[in-house]
Formats: sequence, structure tokens, C-alpha cells
Amino acid sequence: MRSATLATCVLLLSAAALPASPSAAKVPRLAVSALDADLMRGWMWSLDIQGGGRARIGCGEAEDAERRLSDEEVRGIVDIIQREAFFQLPSDAFGPPVIDGPMRILRVTVDAQTHEVDLSHVGPHLSPADRRLAKRALRVWVALEDLFTQCRRGKHRDADDALLQTR
Repeated sequence: MRSATLATCVLLLSAAALPASPSAAKVPRLAVSALDADLMRGWMWSLDIQGGGRARIGCGEAEDAERRLSDEEVRGIVDIIQREAFFQLPSDAFGPPVIDGPMRILRVTVDAQTHEVDLSHVGPHLSPADRRLAKRALRVWVALEDLFTQCRRGKHRDADDALLQTR
């Protein structure tokens, strides 16, 4: 009798320690600033996500779009950031600089951790080691781009997709 009571107490305490459902789990605080700009050619695409999931995209040819991300979307983006080990990526640009070339910067904060990467010079010219690192950052970038369908995807999307397909 005593072992049955003890087992029941352990089971109840274990269940109490778990969130009631996945949606009851804490939502990480996510903030993102992404900029893809080629000012020489008059192109700019930007994404800004504030804590609480407020998101705004600016895409040049259309009016800015705003919406609130769901908790599930925030968790999904944070999962990709963690899976790609974004915070361990180098901060400096991948590959050699392109004079008067475009600028692509991605700054991410999850809870209290912030990291920024420079994707301005990502392309097929990268060494295999740089390509592997750049692809991790690009998978995060593409997931962020895919949150919005109101405007044309970033200027580099076809090249990004091609690079992501390489080994």
C-alpha cells in the first residue's frame, strides 16, 4: 500500500512539473533585424521582429506589411536558429568584399543572447568551409523571409536557393 501511494505521489509531482501542453511552454523572446540593401541600384528589403512577435517587412516595391507572429512561428524560428547554431557563426563577412556591392546583415536576439552575421558577400565563389558556414546562416535567413508572402522575396533568393542545394 505504501509503495503504491509513493508511486502515485511521484507520478503526480512529475506531471505537475510538465507544461500542460506545448503551447503552455515559455515562448522565447525573439528579436530580429534583417537588411538586404543595394542602394546603388535602389533596392532595399528589411525585416524587423520585436519581442512579443510583432513583425514588419519592408520590400521596396510594395507597402510595408505588419503582423504578429504566432507563438508557434516564434518557436519554429528559434528552433531553426538553434539547429543551425547561429550564435556560433563568425560575425565577419563570408568571402571577399565586393566594392560597391550589396549589404546583407542579419542580427538575431533570442532571450538575452544576440549575434550578427554579415551575408553581403555570400555566393558560389566561397570556399567549401565558408560555404558550409554561410549555408547555416542562409537557412535562418530563408526561414525568416518565408514568414511573409506579401511581397517579392529577397533579391538574392534564387542565388540563396542554388547555394543551399550545393554540397
